[in-house]
Amino acid sequence: MLDQRLHKGLKISHIRLLAAVLQEENLSAAAMRVGISQPAASRLAGELDALLGCPLYLRTARGVRLTAEGAALAKRAARMLSEIDLAGREIEELRSGAVGRVRVGSVTGPAVEYVLPAIAAFRLSHGQVAVGVDVGTSDDLMPRLLDGTLDFALARRPAHLPSEEFVELPLIDEPVDFIVRAGHPLLGQGRLPVEAALAYEWVLPFERALLRETVERALRAEGLAMPATVLSTSSFLATLAAVRNSNAVAPIASSVADGFPGSEIRTLPLTMQVQVERYSYFQRAGTDLTPAARALARDVIGRLQPALLSQMPR
Repeated sequence: MLDQRLHKGLKISHIRLLAAVLQEENLSAAAMRVGISQPAASRLAGELDALLGCPLYLRTARGVRLTAEGAALAKRAARMLSEIDLAGREIEELRSGAVGRVRVGSVTGPAVEYVLPAIAAFRLSHGQVAVGVDVGTSDDLMPRLLDGTLDFALARRPAHLPSEEFVELPLIDEPVDFIVRAGHPLLGQGRLPVEAALAYEWVLPFERALLRETVERALRAEGLAMPATVLSTSSFLATLAAVRNSNAVAPIASSVADGFPGSEIRTLPLTMQVQVERYSYFQRAGTDLTPAARALARDVIGRLQPALLSQMPR
């Protein structure tokens, strides 16, 4: 039986090489990543072929491509290494009480409204814990959650990632406002039809980004086309810079727009209502959070949906 052969023959060196090949798609680069010579990597790969009873990878012009069997085992290997890292972190935290590290991922809206305030409160009782926050798109964050870079995330699951890979707790919908610079020609006229804003350049995420698709649907529902001039960017800072330095209009999460009172950024009142589909709390399926990560995750969820605390994985 294959499972028995793996139990008896699979070594940590095999696991490390598999995870590296998954990342590098090149045996030489994978060998360098784990600190061994290429002959040693080839020997380990040969041992894995014998264990699997089939080839681990196929050579291509650009390097190597894992076979279906090799890819299945490599993904599990990467998860095993992540679990070993988490175990080490948890032991460190248990030994030292409050020392450890937590890495959180979030889309922009909840990062501003919930994650950062939760971290500020968390530091009062966990001052020695190193906390990192990655703010980005769901497409960027969710793979990082899968590979163990992030402990948990507030995001939306991309359709190509299977739901069984995650524990998901649906949270809240995200309303959207449109921002412009102070002194914009459309300000001071009350709530305007969206047609008035279409005469100006809009700053939007790239095509297929959730916010852009949501705005496009809202315009179609009004019987309107996209504005004639669109600047596409995935950068929040670039969006702000474009709005500050021109008459451009940009949709952003309402919780972020509310953070600009009295500044050079203003909310443009429009009759068209836009709301992005709800985001969720995610952690990797089958993974226990460290005590520090669990404490921060509970604080974040408590601020968003206290009723969901009882459903959080232990």
